[in-house]
Amino acid sequence: MGDQAIIQGVEDADGLFDQLDSLLPHIEEIYFAGGEPLLMDEHYRLLDRLAERGLFDTPLRYNTNFSETRYKGRGLCHVIGVQLQ
Repeated sequence: MGDQAIIQGVEDADGLFDQLDSLLPHIEEIYFAGGEPLLMDEHYRLLDRLAERGLFDTPLRYNTNFSETRYKGRGLCHVIGVQLQ
């Protein structure tokens, strides 16, 4: 593990999120990439879980062209409460 990314397909997103709950306080950074991560339900689901647990200091990194910053009525900056640099 360490500095290497874990890349896997997920067939059971609910099961994955249930497993992540106990790990969220220990995650050092979350990196969103592939396709357009800002247009994925799972992206906002993970942000919601972080917010529900008060984990506002978890660094988030994105590989995106920011062609869309709104999804289903939600704006990325509004959801995570940050300013883009």
